[in-house]
Amino acid sequence: MTWAEYYERYDGWQESTQYSRLASITNFGPDGSPSEEICDCIQYVDMRTATSILRRALAAGVRFRAAEVAEIADSGQIEDEEALEKLIQTTVDAYTGEQLDTLLSCLPNPEPVFELIDKITSKPTHFTEEDVLTLLPNLPDEESIYQLVNSTDAIFTENGLNELCDYGVDESLIRKISKRSGIPYADPDESDEKIPLKEAQPRKPGLFSSILMGMAMAGSPKPKSTGRCTGDCAHCPPHYGYRYGRWYYGHGHTHGCEFCGNGGCSGKCNID
Repeated sequence: MTWAEYYERYDGWQESTQYSRLASITNFGPDGSPSEEICDCIQYVDMRTATSILRRALAAGVRFRAAEVAEIADSGQIEDEEALEKLIQTTVDAYTGEQLDTLLSCLPNPEPVFELIDKITSKPTHFTEEDVLTLLPNLPDEESIYQLVNSTDAIFTENGLNELCDYGVDESLIRKISKRSGIPYADPDESDEKIPLKEAQPRKPGLFSSILMGMAMAGSPKPKSTGRCTGDCAHCPPHYGYRYGRWYYGHGHTHGCEFCGNGGCSGKCNID
């Protein structure tokens, strides 16, 4: 009996027959990989039969997609830890962070999954920001965290960089990631006045606005920023920077107000 014949008939058999007929399967091919059918069948037979199906498929050289591996592990149908450990090594495509997280949650012993992650991240990976942030909480040590983050060229958001900081990612990596992500970075030891500013992109003024601006400039020279609060919240440029392990808008400041406090333009500025 071929696997195709077994798969076509198994749902009409009793559980005992589903198990006993497995011994009659002589091959699992050659018409392509039956991994999708095996993954489906495992969900609907008893645990003894499911485990036997997986053992026989692995012995026959069947390889699975990463999504199928995660689904089989998550089903709870496989009793054999050795078969699961062998299964996670058979993938024909790359794992996502979520799939590896599923394996860490489902395998009774997570050590083989940690070894798999170490093997994957020892080379450049396809991991996205989401993949990295999904795996970070589960990694066992700083070395594993560094290797994971350093394995990818993913672009990160400010929130993503915040999370990397929270997990103690090396500052050299934070600096490297912030540069490629286009996010300003400041040395944590620098004073507030030296935190780099994110320059606003001004809109091109219209004719009437240009006339008014010209009149205002003619009446009084533009004051030079002292790096301190002047109380003129309306003209504070937007800013933020990296300091003490966090991305922030300055000490008590908000986006849109460079030197003042959370009072913004309400007249409640905190003079520094």
